Amino acid sequence: MFRRLLGKPLGVAGAVIVLAMLALAAGAEHIAPYGYDDADIFARLTPSSAAHWLGTDNLGRDLLSRVIHGARISLAVGLGGVGLGLIGAIAVGLTSGYLGGRFEMLVQRVVDAFMCFPLLLVALTIMALLGPGLGNVRAARPGSCTSGDAGARRRATPRRGSDRRRGRRSAASSWIRRTAAPSS
Repeated sequence: MFRRLLGKPLGVAGAVIVLAMLALAAGAEHIAPYGYDDADIFARLTPSSAAHWLGTDNLGRDLLSRVIHGARISLAVGLGGVGLGLIGAIAVGLTSGYLGGRFEMLVQRVVDAFMCFPLLLVALTIMALLGPGLGNVRAARPGSCTSGDAGARRRATPRRGSDRRRGRRSAASSWIRRTAAPSS
């Protein structure tokens, strides 16, 4: 697996960026030169310097420290939202794919209707309904990305009573008959 990754320079660059972001988020308290809300009123709007690598904002807070601490929130929203969306997509896709018939057609038409809208518009609508807050942002993310994954899960699910399932059942039953049945 690592050989294939090393053969793709963009994959290596992406992996390095993600690992650096995870390391920054995990050690933000120890890596950041200042606290998240530490303000120095006399250092307001200063440009980049040895003391403040990215400068300061209008309240005198160090921008590098705020970026490092903000990585935690970004990762929590991104990974949490995608994780919840994946769980929802798997549940919807597997259920509709397994049950099939009219239920599958109804679910897939709803999924197709959601896919017609831009993801950002769906996420903003969900946020407008739920209100502000980090928890609501995490909830809006999976609501906007579940529909595309649900179709893929549905297509990969064998239907109830399909030939593939019947074949597995008959193969298992013939194995049981051969091994468990008394020989005559």
